[in-house]
Amino acid sequence: MATIDAYDTKAGRRWRVIYRKSDGTQTSRRGSRRKRDAQEWLAEHVTIAKASGSSSTRPCISSSRRFVLGLRR
Repeated sequence: MATIDAYDTKAGRRWRVIYRKSDGTQTSRRGSRRKRDAQEWLAEHVTIAKASGSSSTRPCISSSRRFVLGLRR
């Protein structure tokens, strides 16, 4: 699992996905205009990669704003 978090910019609210790579370092993918876009990116790149075993990422749960894909929208 990973965290989807909102942040504000001059251009408006944006969404980011925060996750951990397989080497343990935390990273994020920023700039999604909609929360839905961030959820879809997470599902395509992190969740599927983990399930298939070809993962270069190991998702984490951040202590702030936990989000479980599919349970809360």
